[in-house]
Amino acid sequence: MGFFLANLPLFIVGNRTERNNLTLKLTKLQNDTYELIDLNRFNEIATLEMYLLLEMGLRCAYSKWLGEKIVISKYGEKDIILHNYDYRRLKLYIRLNKIGYYDIKVNNESFPNSENSLLHWAGKFLDKNSGLLFRLALNVRNLLVHGENEWELFPVKHSVDSASFTVGKLMDRCTATDANEKFYNKKIY
Repeated sequence: MGFFLANLPLFIVGNRTERNNLTLKLTKLQNDTYELIDLNRFNEIATLEMYLLLEMGLRCAYSKWLGEKIVISKYGEKDIILHNYDYRRLKLYIRLNKIGYYDIKVNNESFPNSENSLLHWAGKFLDKNSGLLFRLALNVRNLLVHGENEWELFPVKHSVDSASFTVGKLMDRCTATDANEKFYNKKIY
């Protein structure tokens, strides 16, 4: 069971090659995971890092989708326009300015303020197997973070490759010129 839990990317999306289009943060995390697997002593941490790669991939994909211009709309109020914000900074901006997550639209879509809502947002870019992988990865990562793992984990590098492949595929599919292109070109008065 531990081998299966530690290698969900390999079992779900198959043996894939690593991607080179990941952000610097994701590439560093991927390389750190490889090093932990090579040590063969910290398997729980290596597994946690691999699933963190998938979770961070969701945030990075949303940041990429946002593009350079971000429009925060709230019914009956003037739009707020921000430039060059990533998911983390945008979420902090919304919280610090006491703007309700559920009261606004970001680039004409609801803001995904939690991991589950972020996963739901990404669903339009994911195929069936990738969606399943991201859902299970979030659940296993939560188990590991809260110390609820009862099995010996044995992650392999091919699983990290498959995880980075899935994240890279998501990043390819959600650029600022796809689903929200019409919104960017729309004149806001």
